[in-house]
Amino acid sequence: MINRIHAQLYRPENGWDPIPRDYAETYAQAEWDQLDHTWIEQVESRVGPLKGKHVLDLGAGPGSWSYLMASRGARVIWHDVSANYLTFFRERLTELDAEHKLDITFSLGYMEDVVHRGEKYDLILSRLSWSYCQDDFRFAEMIRSLLVEGGAAYVIANHEGFPNRKTLPVRARVFRWCNEVLGVKIGHPFPSKRHLQRVIASQPFSQTEFEFDDECTYAWLFA
Repeated sequence: MINRIHAQLYRPENGWDPIPRDYAETYAQAEWDQLDHTWIEQVESRVGPLKGKHVLDLGAGPGSWSYLMASRGARVIWHDVSANYLTFFRERLTELDAEHKLDITFSLGYMEDVVHRGEKYDLILSRLSWSYCQDDFRFAEMIRSLLVEGGAAYVIANHEGFPNRKTLPVRARVFRWCNEVLGVKIGHPFPSKRHLQRVIASQPFSQTEFEFDDECTYAWLFA
């Protein structure tokens, strides 16, 4: 509820940007520097060739993964709340001489705003953006509703192990407890492994697969 109220008061189309330009440029450069091209092969091994597929990069940030998917022939929607990330991404595409060669559409807004596009997707990527949604259960419902039948979503989300549980600030623990126990989302708490599994299980996905490491949950969700 708190995050939904915030989203009504602070609108990106009115010039609000949660990501300062200096931070956006530093983080974006780091993301592009460590871009893993083998990742796209792993995705295609799960969903088939991306050529011609309609893909939503939800919370796309610097756009490096949008670029990878579009370079394989996908029709990609880059969607993020930060105009600073959008500016960086467009400049990077210009440097690569790729902006007008790849099928990428830019969409600025909160993640929940993407439903107003009225489109459905063969593949949805939510990479390290789950904690920024306004309501976990509604977000899972939205992802399911945006998939075509037979489509898939790939979710990568930081969990309670990031950063290490022993060093996690008390405020972050309280925010996660409020979200997972009381259903009141304040700020951007990382969903625990158990909570994210429970949230996703609330939706009629035909198949779900989870993997975990020390910091992240990796989930494939099939419509």
